[in-house]
Amino acid sequence: MSAARLRADGVRGLLVGGALLGIVATAAVAFGVEPAARPTLRVVSSNIRHGVGMDGKLDLDRTAAVLRRLEPDLVALQEVDERCRRSGGVDQAAALGKALGMEHRFGEFMDYDGGRYGLAVLSKLPIKAMRRHELPRGAEPRCALEVEVEVPGLEQPVSFTCVHHDWTKEAIRVSQMRALVAALGERRQAIVAGDYNGEPGSESLAVLDAAGWRMLAKDGARGASPTWPADVPRQEMDHVAERRLPEYSVSHDVIDEQVASDHRPILAVFTFAVGAAAAPPEVLGKIGFDLDGLDVDGLAGGADGKVSVSYEFRIPDTAENRAAVQAIDPGIGISAGPPGRVNAGPGFALCIGSTHKPRHREIILALARLPFVERIQPCVFER
Repeated sequence: MSAARLRADGVRGLLVGGALLGIVATAAVAFGVEPAARPTLRVVSSNIRHGVGMDGKLDLDRTAAVLRRLEPDLVALQEVDERCRRSGGVDQAAALGKALGMEHRFGEFMDYDGGRYGLAVLSKLPIKAMRRHELPRGAEPRCALEVEVEVPGLEQPVSFTCVHHDWTKEAIRVSQMRALVAALGERRQAIVAGDYNGEPGSESLAVLDAAGWRMLAKDGARGASPTWPADVPRQEMDHVAERRLPEYSVSHDVIDEQVASDHRPILAVFTFAVGAAAAPPEVLGKIGFDLDGLDVDGLAGGADGKVSVSYEFRIPDTAENRAAVQAIDPGIGISAGPPGRVNAGPGFALCIGSTHKPRHREIILALARLPFVERIQPCVFER
């Protein structure tokens, strides 16, 4: 999939997701169903140039102030010094973590100037695990730093990886990206953020696309959303990508910070749909198939044979009930007459939907929350 297509899909997903959240909330209120709180996750990436701004001044307090304003849950930091002479012998990851009230982890590239140089992750969420992934060397040694955190409201931990790829040659970036993809394997609920040093449409970013990752489009972007240099940005090198996150809407912005570093920071705010783990047992018990077995596109099965799941349920056949169902998903077919396998006999209407659409998880859970929906089960079409 092209970068332009990914950008368009990201913007459409935000618009559709936002509209659906409003429709579902309205329908829930109309039927006296309390909408569940939706988990959020604020992700920042910032190449801090070891605290040196566009004005040439070393000021880590200024860096901390920029990050603090963004109220992040997770931060991917690039160009971080640990006790190097050029930055005053400060352990910068530890100092920024303390200033923001966040845990920190440092990933070393190399020894440098009396200390070490590399990248770091900050987290407001407890870090359950950390992995340093060695990457092919470019102009400098490189690694990726992965942490695992638990996000309140999500059933599974989230893998969060900080990257800073080579700036000199695309061929090196491609090899580094391939090594990263191999190291992360088939991680579920994963985010990769950082300074990719590759622009949309580049071969290195295409490696992520081919491995099933989604590069998030920046909001409102009709063309490029440049992040470097910070004063008059010309190149879009800083990105957030995700794979297999639960259904979400997202806002993703380049922050208008022109002085604190030579890169502008980026902020992605995920708002997750009500997940299966957050739904009460009486709602989950109405669903006759595995929601967690569906990928982000609502498809089930292996990579070589993914299919959508058609499902059916019955409703008492009134105009109000039909309107409530179609407010949640206008694409659901509703008909009186055929009973289906849910025995939609006299006085009932048969409803048939498909999982292959944006926000499929939230749609199905919202349908299951309707008090007049008894059971949602897979369709079996006879030939």
